[in-house]
Amino acid sequence: MKAFIGFFVHRPLLVNLIMVFSALAGFAALNTLNYNVYPEMDVGGATITTLRPGASAQDVELSVTTPLEEEILKVDGIDKLVSKSMEGMSSILVRMHPDNSKEQNDQIESELQRAIDRAYARMPDDLPEKPDIERHKPDRIPVMQLLVTGKVPEETLRTTARQLSNALREVEGIGGVSMQGYRKKEVRILLDADRMHHLGVSAQEIQQAILRRNLRDSGGSLESFVSEQDVLTIGQFQDPKDVETVIIRSAKPGDYVRIRDIAQVVYDYEDWTIQSSTDGETGITLLPRTQAGADGLRASNRIRAFIHDYEKNLPPGVKITILNDMSRFTRDMLNVLTSNAGVGFILVFLVLLAFFPFRIAGWVTIGVPVALLMVFAAMPFINISVNQLSLGGLILMLGLLVDDAIVT
Repeated sequence: MKAFIGFFVHRPLLVNLIMVFSALAGFAALNTLNYNVYPEMDVGGATITTLRPGASAQDVELSVTTPLEEEILKVDGIDKLVSKSMEGMSSILVRMHPDNSKEQNDQIESELQRAIDRAYARMPDDLPEKPDIERHKPDRIPVMQLLVTGKVPEETLRTTARQLSNALREVEGIGGVSMQGYRKKEVRILLDADRMHHLGVSAQEIQQAILRRNLRDSGGSLESFVSEQDVLTIGQFQDPKDVETVIIRSAKPGDYVRIRDIAQVVYDYEDWTIQSSTDGETGITLLPRTQAGADGLRASNRIRAFIHDYEKNLPPGVKITILNDMSRFTRDMLNVLTSNAGVGFILVFLVLLAFFPFRIAGWVTIGVPVALLMVFAAMPFINISVNQLSLGGLILMLGLLVDDAIVT
């Protein structure tokens, strides 16, 4: 060890070159490192969500949750399985074994998707979409919340939110945008129980009539010597008023029972599941997420700049409010690190200057920022980003460094 230290003691020029090179490398790394709230890591969890609107909790348990559980339990590497069946929705939490590597969990995710496909073949036909699987990744949390509000018709808010969502996907570093409080349009059929009883029509009969009428299916293809044409059966509703004309029962030509004879058809929005509001105004929340490996701090800055320009073209009465910017945590810790480093630099210099010559005090003090810059220079090579955990470690290390500089 003495020989190693002596090698550098007798070569001050080499030491100075290493110090300058490390400081420059640290400054260069500050512009290339990724700044995020949380580090990129695999927590080994996934959630499988399946929607079945209108079904009771017991029906969801029997028709959705149970088939999924039976297929998921066939997958190796799963440590825990927790399922919840509620009205209209099934949620299954899958915990992978804590000893699994990231590659093993990626393989388990692929096997889970195949298990979902097998279970989906056993599920009812009235599911609006296939079960959705989402991996738990702390680095994929939304960058911020954008709330679109205004004292305008809901259709105006929906159009603005939809256009803003599409535009945000074009911002560099943004991988996707989800929306909360965005109600889809739906057709409600308000049945008249007295008319149904008088005509002897059941609700199931009405449902079957609508399914037969609202149809789009492929009928194969017709081939000839010169061409080939696809056959497509199209009977989907083009307008909500088309539902009123659906024939439920026909006794003879001209003697029809239509939906409008026993029900009122209303074109409205679905019921609220999540309702967002600020300052007493209901709105729609947009949640932009970064791409894998993207810089969350720079993505936040780009979104803010984009919103500043986008607000100039908003409809009258509509405004966009930025809420819960997650990058503020990283900014705050960077400010703490910078302020602590500055105070520590001055403190070390003043204390040493009281007991040692200016030259010695200056060289020892320079070691504080150089040590920090050396850490930043090494972070890209060990695949560490600037986040709350790494900054917390640097702040603790800075305190030890200042103490050691004064004591030694």
